[in-house]
Amino acid sequence: TTRAKEIVPEDMHDMIVDRLEFRVKGRAMEKKDLAFLDFLVNSNWERPIYLNNTSISQLNIDMRPHVVQEGMAYRVLPIVNPEPRNGYPVNTEVMYDNVMNKFTWTKLDDPSVYYSQDYLGFVLNSRSTFNSLAEDLIAKQDYTRAAEVLKKCMEVMPDESVPFDFFSVQQVDMLLTVGEPELADYVSERVSTHSTQWLDFYFASGSTNTTELQKHLLSLNEIARAFRANGDREKAASYEELFNLYYTQLENRQPQ
Repeated sequence: TTRAKEIVPEDMHDMIVDRLEFRVKGRAMEKKDLAFLDFLVNSNWERPIYLNNTSISQLNIDMRPHVVQEGMAYRVLPIVNPEPRNGYPVNTEVMYDNVMNKFTWTKLDDPSVYYSQDYLGFVLNSRSTFNSLAEDLIAKQDYTRAAEVLKKCMEVMPDESVPFDFFSVQQVDMLLTVGEPELADYVSERVSTHSTQWLDFYFASGSTNTTELQKHLLSLNEIARAFRANGDREKAASYEELFNLYYTQLENRQPQ
């Protein structure tokens, strides 16, 4: 217990357990799972053990209740998170220092660099990391640092080089919450411009890409919801009107 309290963040001490019990995903464990368990048991918490998103998903052991996010990786700790479906707990100070001071974001702010769609998929994980940290700070009512995190995200990954996506849409509500309405407007305008251009093309060309369609409709709807939740009925109504315009087109296009 003493060792656990040394390595587990103080605000998570109520999650510390004396014994970890793992749930096996699927019907069996493989060699990689047995190797990981052997490594975990024999490490005796003497050195940090980290997993990334891919490792967590590929293990046949459900590690979600036993990890804490510290940036782009998740540290395995002697804890049980009672609500793993609500996301990973965040080691706020360590993650803030990593994201704001230690991580480098080489060339992600350079519009002249070409990033393929596959690579952009990896980059968007970084936006998700910023969002997780900002959400944690907002939950702790640390609005000043939450605003710094959101601004840093837009600084290192601007729309011009890494186009705003649904993680950016999620930032609209957070920007309004931390008192940055101008930035919320900026993100909303850029995202809605991207979405309306794509939706106009979709309906004009007869595209069947329903995944992209749903993403852009959801973006417009989420922006409207964010403004309405923060008391700006006028802007909420304008984005709702935009959403309804395209949703009506979709309904009219459906076979009767």
